[in-house]
Amino acid sequence: MATLIKAGADVNQTLAEGSTSLHIAAQCGHKDIVDLLIAAHANINQLCSIDGWTPLFNAAFSDVLKLQQPLYQQEQTLVTLLSYVIS
Repeated sequence: MATLIKAGADVNQTLAEGSTSLHIAAQCGHKDIVDLLIAAHANINQLCSIDGWTPLFNAAFSDVLKLQQPLYQQEQTLVTLLSYVIS
């Protein structure tokens, strides 16, 4: 992943269903990749178009506690489904 990022890969590129590398790494419990993507300014608020989940939701649903804290502690405002319902 580090090689791809150094080569200019878009860390926010989405798959057809809207998930990003950060979604997948969070869901699978790959903390080293999550840390690398966050350091490369991956969008922690990116919503997957199928389920509307952020990478934090993926980590929580997969019960990956070690990933929830790094994702939650980011300075960016966390987007929730409720914020879309209210606005």
